[in-house]
Amino acid sequence: NSVEVNTLTCRVDRSACEGGSQPTIYFDFGTPNGLEVVSDLILISTMILTMILASKYASSILDQVLAANRLTATPEGHQLRIDTGGVAETDLLEDLMRKLAHVAQLSTQLSEEHDLDTMDDEGKGVIMEMMLVKPARRKTTEDMASAASSRSIAGIPSGIKGLASGRVGHTGSNMGRGDSKQSASERTSKLTVSEELVNSWELDVLGLDSPSLSELVMYMFFDSAIGVDVGISTLVPPGTLRRFNAAVEKGYMDLPYHCYVHALRRFAYGLPDPQFGSIQEVVERCGSVRNHMVAALCHDVGHTGRTNAFLVETRHELALRYNDNSPLENMHCARLFELASNETLDVFGNLDVQGRKQARKVCIAAILHTDNIHHMDMVRDISTIYEVNSETCEAAALAKSEGYARYLQDVMRKDSLKWLQLFLHLADVSNPLKPFRISKAWAARVVAEFFEQGDEEKRLQLPVGMLNDRDKVTLPGSQHGFINFMVTPLVVSTVRLFPTLHPLTTQMADNLQQWRDLWVAEAHPAAAEKAKRDEEVAKVAAIAEELVVRTLDPNVHVGECTSPALRAAHTGQRDPARVDVEEKDEKEKEKEKVYRRQI
Repeated sequence: NSVEVNTLTCRVDRSACEGGSQPTIYFDFGTPNGLEVVSDLILISTMILTMILASKYASSILDQVLAANRLTATPEGHQLRIDTGGVAETDLLEDLMRKLAHVAQLSTQLSEEHDLDTMDDEGKGVIMEMMLVKPARRKTTEDMASAASSRSIAGIPSGIKGLASGRVGHTGSNMGRGDSKQSASERTSKLTVSEELVNSWELDVLGLDSPSLSELVMYMFFDSAIGVDVGISTLVPPGTLRRFNAAVEKGYMDLPYHCYVHALRRFAYGLPDPQFGSIQEVVERCGSVRNHMVAALCHDVGHTGRTNAFLVETRHELALRYNDNSPLENMHCARLFELASNETLDVFGNLDVQGRKQARKVCIAAILHTDNIHHMDMVRDISTIYEVNSETCEAAALAKSEGYARYLQDVMRKDSLKWLQLFLHLADVSNPLKPFRISKAWAARVVAEFFEQGDEEKRLQLPVGMLNDRDKVTLPGSQHGFINFMVTPLVVSTVRLFPTLHPLTTQMADNLQQWRDLWVAEAHPAAAEKAKRDEEVAKVAAIAEELVVRTLDPNVHVGECTSPALRAAHTGQRDPARVDVEEKDEKEKEKEKVYRRQI
């Protein structure tokens, strides 16, 4: 701690420096060095303590993850047990690292730029104008097909075959279509169609008049299985709802697509089937079914028939009011609560302050996420949720009673509001999930609305959207791009989380094949273009088939459980039934041509 310094001369007069003596100076650093040592010891001790605590916390988290990966759905008094045998911890760690790597891949793959040269105009239009994102490489369906082929698929035990029909909830649930049976005197609604039709994907709301549509709303709120189960009649007076619904109907414009009938279709199809017990439980837990139903009914009220991008480009009043951020969706939310502010229309009238806050939170979150700008984020989020909880999801699908509690806790209850956003957004893009005749009718309507915007863009000398030019866009081409690039990633990710919804992917694949056939018949494409589209259709069909297979008894052959159209798309062979229909159509066209020539 001491330093000795010898000097040749003394510049300060000191008595000790007289004569020829050489001066020596001593510096004492004992105290500063002591303080430095103490501070270093404190710092090192703090770091060691922090590392110990962090390692213990990480170890506990890792133990939970490893335990979750060891879970097997085996009944022991209706509880899950930990199976520590047969699985090495290194294998579990390897599986965990694989999941983390896949999650990292998901976070980046959807944000990568697309190779526009590999896309047709319809695909570019869907990517750039409907979702308002930079084009990313077209590997969504390819990655999913690869994931499907690499993931081992286990079948459902033979005693739980009901899952294959998509009509099974969790074991022990008494919720079902039969539970909603009421006598005529107890009913609030007067349906003009059968309950069986309303509760199926075959319901065509385009064929219903205004009074029938109003009764459909009353039925869904008060007399449907889900309405009866949650007792909505005790939450909203029927008279208030009738007046509210009438005001909502007046708020919708007379447009080809975004009209009141569109709202009713989304309203009816955007609700969770009570057979899917986990979905209903989440909806109820996140602020009652009533809030979600009201959001679905009003999700496009006041729509102008023009896209958000058009409103921003033309400096529309809505774009200025909402600072270019989802102007339409913000307006829909505002219109909903403007109506509810009228005491005679207030469907939230029986709620206290906290209840109103929750209702507002649910409705705003669900409606704002119908803006397609959030689409890719939604796909990435739910894909990540599945990858992190894949074993739990598969266990819940394969053994409902044993895996259901953990499925609810680890998956459904982690972010309940996200599921409400997903349900409404999925319903909003669900045209390709309906039977083809219904899907085709609505596709024609949305394209007609796009063309009207395109005509106005030409009149205003604005750039015409890729999907808006009636002189270039074809209906089959636009639908192929819409299904392949936008709908498929969302629906596949959803069905992975909700296995009983697999009929939706089957119908989607069937519709994609039918749009392909119409495109070939109308466009007469070159062999290379046809081969490329056939490859894309086959990939979607393969994914849809994998999602069916994982819910079936392993002894059931795939060919026995999928539709002829789906098998045709997967094998490359034509569906005989469709061939017959096309031949009849061709004969009818020939007869019409002959008739016109005669005239």
